[in-house]
Amino acid sequence: MVRMKREAAEVVIDPAERKIGSPPPDETPEFAKRWAETANRRALSRALILLRRHAEKTQKELADAMGKDQAFVSRMESATAPWPKAEYIALYAQHCGYLTGYAFVDADRETGHVTLHDMTAITRGKYAVEVMEAVEATLLYDHALDVVAES
Repeated sequence: MVRMKREAAEVVIDPAERKIGSPPPDETPEFAKRWAETANRRALSRALILLRRHAEKTQKELADAMGKDQAFVSRMESATAPWPKAEYIALYAQHCGYLTGYAFVDADRETGHVTLHDMTAITRGKYAVEVMEAVEATLLYDHALDVVAES
């Protein structure tokens, strides 16, 4: 995983909440394989939960705002559930006060160098486009971006 750290955007996360590293040492090779295969889904689950907590909303409150039931939000946050559709991730984020988008990057794990090729907003509206353009301009302009490569 590549994480970009900026002072203005840095979020303090409890290490217990962000740790996805290695499986417990006493697990079988099959478990270790499955653990590795689900790393991205677990990371998404953790990110969604952190967004909701930062917005100080319960699953029920968020579900009501999204026009869904609490079980829907619970499934989105579950690391074992199928990947949610991009439109639902955008809706979830929107009701937590966040914009969503895609960033297309190349990342070199050895040097930590990241090249941003393109960005696009998923969240619709003029404001979303303006924000994504500002983020893109900042990332392209700021040569002092601290990039940390994690395995």
